[in-house]
Amino acid sequence: MEAICLNEFVSNYHSLKDMLLDNNQLTYSNILESHLTKTFLLSCASFHEYAIYQCLNSMFCSGCSDKKVKFFLNNRCINRQYHTFFNWKESNVNNFLGLFGHEFKDKVSHEISMDENLKKCTISFLTIGNERNKMVHENFLAYRMMMTFDEIARLNDEALTFIDFIKQELCADEK
Repeated sequence: MEAICLNEFVSNYHSLKDMLLDNNQLTYSNILESHLTKTFLLSCASFHEYAIYQCLNSMFCSGCSDKKVKFFLNNRCINRQYHTFFNWKESNVNNFLGLFGHEFKDKVSHEISMDENLKKCTISFLTIGNERNKMVHENFLAYRMMMTFDEIARLNDEALTFIDFIKQELCADEK
């Protein structure tokens, strides 16, 4: 549902780029590509963080009636902890999965390893997170993106599949 904003971003980007190219504005088209590609990557990474946060918040805090416990869980265990959940340079999500116990980690890791599409989607998720980290920690304006806007859009679509899978797995035990 919230991913609609990302789809609108993609649509607006293509409209602007087409308009510039139709008007022989190649320089401005290249500037647009450079800046909006970085902005889009950050937007995707931000959305991924939000989606995982929402899932964890729902999982841990929704059924809790004690406000003190809710605040503690949110403030010390969930909020602003997202980037500590993942080892972005690795091509797996074992660190995150391990936070939920060895049994869960083994089960979900096995499911990912047995499904080529899910493996690809997991790597796409990690690629966006890792690229985001490099970009924001290595001088955002000077950072040179090695991916195109459309490559990031494809990675994001795949990453959203991984996020949906993780949400489903985390909530499976609640049913």
